[in-house]
Amino acid sequence: MAEAKTHYRIYETETVKPGWVVVVMFLATVSVIGSLSTGIFRTELNLKYRAGHDIEFLRKYRNLQLLILSYTNVSDLEPLRELKALRELYLCGTKVSSIEPISKLYNLEVLDLTGTSVSDIRPLTTLKNLEKLYLKETKVSDLEPLRGLTKLERLDLDYTPINDLTPLHGLKGLRLLFVSGCDQVPPGQVRELKKALPSISGPREN
Repeated sequence: MAEAKTHYRIYETETVKPGWVVVVMFLATVSVIGSLSTGIFRTELNLKYRAGHDIEFLRKYRNLQLLILSYTNVSDLEPLRELKALRELYLCGTKVSSIEPISKLYNLEVLDLTGTSVSDIRPLTTLKNLEKLYLKETKVSDLEPLRGLTKLERLDLDYTPINDLTPLHGLKGLRLLFVSGCDQVPPGQVRELKKALPSISGPREN
C-alpha cells in the first residue's frame, strides 16, 4: 500500500528568560500505511534579532534540528556542544569568533557564519555532512580544512582574505561558489578551479 504523508506545523511560544521569547515550531510528519501511523517531530528555534548573549538555556533543547541565532549578541557557542541533532545553524552577524564547540555536531548540513569574526575553520574538518557553508565577510584565509568536505554543494567566500582555491579542487559535489571581492586570489585560479570542477557555477575572475 502506498505511503501517505501529512505535514502539520504547530507553533508554541515560551519565555525562557527575561527578554527572550522563543518561538518553537514542531513540524510533524505523519506517515500512514493502512491503519498504522508514526510521528516524526522536527523542532526549530528562531531567535533572530533577539537581545542578549547568554544561550545557556539552549542546552536542554537536545532535539533541535534548526537553530537561528543571526544578528544577536551571541559570542560563546559552548552551550551548543551537545546539540547533536542540529542540521542547520545560522550565526550570521553574531559576535562568534570560535567555532570549536560545534566540531562534533556531525549532522550539520547548513552553517552560516556570514559577517562573524571567525578565522579558524579547522573545527569544520569533522563535519562531513556539510552541504552549504556561508563564510562571507569573515576573516577566513585558509581553505585547507574544507578539503575533505566532499558533500559540500554551496560555498560563499565573498569578501574574505582567502588566497588559495586549490583545496577546493577535490570537492566534486560543489555546484555554487562565490568569491566576489577576494582580491588576494592569484590570477588564473578561478579558471583552474573550473577545469577541476566543470559543473561549478558562480565564480568569476576578480
